[in-house]
Amino acid sequence: MSKVSYSLKGAKELTEYLREAPQKVRMAVDDELSDISAELEGAIVLKITHGAKSGRIYKRGKVRHQASAPGEAPASDTGNLMKSIYSEKVRDLTYVVGSRIVYALHLEYGTRKMAARPFFRPAVEQEKNEINPRLKAVIDGVLT
Repeated sequence: MSKVSYSLKGAKELTEYLREAPQKVRMAVDDELSDISAELEGAIVLKITHGAKSGRIYKRGKVRHQASAPGEAPASDTGNLMKSIYSEKVRDLTYVVGSRIVYALHLEYGTRKMAARPFFRPAVEQEKNEINPRLKAVIDGVLT
């Protein structure tokens, strides 16, 4: 299993607050985190399946494939990378989004023989600014 880690700014403070918060607040935040992690999973898959690819074109049998160029999200070929993306709850208020295949890390960061084809970090960057306002809205909605 590959791992790319990101921390939410203010996560420690939020966790401390939620430890003392009413159960209905914790449940509402947990539900929102579930939605956010599922949306992030979808955004990662979209990075793989959509967007222009400008790498080399080759044939495997009768199938024509255009690879991604360095710096672009990987082009889907077999679909294994896309199918390996998951989000799951690991405990209350904690969700993981990742890939179940090792070569996802190689694509994300590159290797000494291959330049990076990032797809995970750009999806997080695209989504991260919405997380805190969404959580705040949920908490405010429960408390008002």
